[in-house]
Amino acid sequence: MPHAGHLSPRDQRDHALDPVVGAHRVPRQRHPHRDHRRARDLGRELRPLALHPDLERVAESDRPDLVVVTGLSGSGKSQAVKAFEDLGYYTLDNLPPALMPQALDISRKGGHERVAFVIDARSGALFAEASAALDTLARNGTKAHVLFFDASDEVLLRRYSETRHRHPLEQSGGVQPSIDEERRVLVDLRERADRVIDTTYLTVKDLRDTLHSLYGAGPSGMLVHVTSFGYRYGLPPAADLVFDVRFMDNPFYIPELRPLTGSDPPVREYVLRHPATNAFLGHVVPLLRFADRGRASRPRPGRSDHLVRARLVVGNWKMNPPTIEDAVELARAVAALPRSSAKLGIAPPAVALAAVADAVRGRDLAVFAQDVHWEEKGAFTGQISATMVRGLAEGAIVGHSEVRRDQGDDDVRVARKLARAVAAGLRPILCVGESEAEFVAGESTNVVARQISADLAALVRGSVGRLVVAYEPIWAIGTGRPATGAHATAAARAIRTALRGMDVDADAVPVLYGGSVSAKSVVEFARADGIDGALVGGASLDPDEFGAIVRAFT
Repeated sequence: MPHAGHLSPRDQRDHALDPVVGAHRVPRQRHPHRDHRRARDLGRELRPLALHPDLERVAESDRPDLVVVTGLSGSGKSQAVKAFEDLGYYTLDNLPPALMPQALDISRKGGHERVAFVIDARSGALFAEASAALDTLARNGTKAHVLFFDASDEVLLRRYSETRHRHPLEQSGGVQPSIDEERRVLVDLRERADRVIDTTYLTVKDLRDTLHSLYGAGPSGMLVHVTSFGYRYGLPPAADLVFDVRFMDNPFYIPELRPLTGSDPPVREYVLRHPATNAFLGHVVPLLRFADRGRASRPRPGRSDHLVRARLVVGNWKMNPPTIEDAVELARAVAALPRSSAKLGIAPPAVALAAVADAVRGRDLAVFAQDVHWEEKGAFTGQISATMVRGLAEGAIVGHSEVRRDQGDDDVRVARKLARAVAAGLRPILCVGESEAEFVAGESTNVVARQISADLAALVRGSVGRLVVAYEPIWAIGTGRPATGAHATAAARAIRTALRGMDVDADAVPVLYGGSVSAKSVVEFARADGIDGALVGGASLDPDEFGAIVRAFT
């Protein structure tokens, strides 16, 4: 039974496997053109096992007819093309965007109802026409479903290092400047994307299952094809599993059945009514179900939540240190800390962003902005847009408790800031947390859940980029009353529950603790279930203490 594709979600497989009973065929009769029939029979694959009819109709109705795949080079678009082909889409890769309307028309005339186009920076100057081409499709009555693929800079750099491929927007200075330039080029498309898939923590199988869940009938399953054959002609070359069923009654020796084939009802009824056949199928079908469920649920060795979610420790310098020179010196000291399994980040003041970014370029140290505005440009004195930050910083903090307190940021503003940061390709660190009054009232988990729902409201549902959430119990900041590990775990659990309610892959989102973290208090939080790192304030200004905090998460 050759493995030839993918099938329905695992909770639909009982329906899917039932037709295997009706798919068996018996050996064919001798035929004057035996050689021709032999060649055909050896390669014959019977119909794939079908979904339950009602389930299939639901899945079909939700699938877009035109998917436009785009995103960063190295983020998984090539694997996505293979998945869409498995899902029945006619695919065209590296299509010049301006040709999409004509290509769609030709594809439709060729009988291809579902089409997936891949457009990206490989088109060079032609890629500038992408938005106009999408507008043309919309005017012609076809709303393209734009699927955007993203990944962290760290992962993209590693993938390019492994493959040694040249970046399509190759810039002087290596791959990192090329990635920065590509993010700039892709801003408009990312903003109009219907869905964004971040592949930072996804394996190839994870990505395939994600696409099957979103655009097919569910996660990919084991597709079973059944082929009959005669031993005198050898085993089918593509078979993975062969059963010798010569113990069954053979209709070839029944004169009135000999002229018929296994597709004819009299032969089928003859074979299936015998106890030996039913006993055999009673063993084989459960075996296939067991193998399929085991394949789908098999854990990958050595993976745990903390390994899937890379640990992250970010120092928020706030309005420190006093000069740009001091900021550069501090950044270099942090960059020189011994490497650990936790990823390091720093958030210097805005005036020092450029100098710090230059000082640590090429080092394994992420730079974050402390805040961004919700508009891309305009008359907003003293503010910084996400577009301005892009190229200097990997990400940005949004919704910090001090910004909410001092600048009046409510959840509506935070939601707009978060959406702007994600659209600009920045990695957002969203801060949530309850006040002392809310803590005393026992509302902590309800507050953070409500903030998550409100702050993600402006994003395309389920598309959160490379989101990080920092839990800040406001009542514990600067008061000398740190929260406990158990409290942080409860908050992390509430955050992930709320994320799942927003169609977000919550298990891939790191949750940091950010309530007056110090080298003394951090150990409890480093051990807390569901906490993947820390957002550190004043302690991050001392490289030695910051290093001790980092080591706690190693």
